[in-house]
Amino acid sequence: KQDFTFGRSLNIGCEFSKGSYLIFISGHCVPTNSSWLKNLVQPIMNGECDYTYGRQVGRDTTKYSEQQVFSKYFPLECSVPNKGFFCNNANAALLKSTWEKYKFDEFLTGLEDMHLAKKIVDNGHFIGYVSTAVVYHIHDETWGQMVITNTLPERPDWVNVYLADSMGNMRPPGRELAGLLYTGIEEWEIDQSPETELSVYPNPVSNEMVIKCFLQDRDKIQIGVYSLTGQLVNSIFSDEKPPGDNEIHWNAQSLPGGVYFIRLTTKNGLIHSKIVKH
Repeated sequence: KQDFTFGRSLNIGCEFSKGSYLIFISGHCVPTNSSWLKNLVQPIMNGECDYTYGRQVGRDTTKYSEQQVFSKYFPLECSVPNKGFFCNNANAALLKSTWEKYKFDEFLTGLEDMHLAKKIVDNGHFIGYVSTAVVYHIHDETWGQMVITNTLPERPDWVNVYLADSMGNMRPPGRELAGLLYTGIEEWEIDQSPETELSVYPNPVSNEMVIKCFLQDRDKIQIGVYSLTGQLVNSIFSDEKPPGDNEIHWNAQSLPGGVYFIRLTTKNGLIHSKIVKH
């Protein structure tokens, strides 16, 4: 136990691997479809890059703040090769011959994936972001499970890179705050996939609203109204819908005035649309 580091455990696993490509997926992650692995490895097979990482999305239990993190660091568009050296081993693939040349640092307490990615980029090779290789990344831990002796866990310095930009500019060290609320409205890149589209009208809405969604395949979908803090306000629909254009009508008359998000959950992930209720 005292000898454990993420880098050391990864190197041991890579050493045992017999293939040409190394695949990494977190125990908290589940692929969203059968094309995940092919999409993740394809840029390496094409010789476009040595190290790829895929998109991460939440589920209906994912907290609003974590959805924002996923949206920021794992956008809709592919970037092969990617700028900078951001990478995330929760959903990644690596050319084994590249690993044999550089390997993961066994002394770091974290961010061994980005440390390796930086060495790869510094030596003239490339990292790729594959938005079509999608996994659900699920964390359902409560603050009660994380707090020890009534003290919030200290945030290690290396975690700050995930709170900064993709070029590695870090925030000062410090603690995360329990009960953090989002009281304002910020625009962010909607996690809308090519297979699914979502629109809501009229907007602003007073009474009846129409939710239109386009599905590439038959899918069991869920639609709900969420507050700005990510709390479910109303469940609108939960059932299967056929491929193509679909309409769901809902009377919003009892909804208090304010700003909300309509969330559509499909097998490919989540889509949000902001609405204003008069």
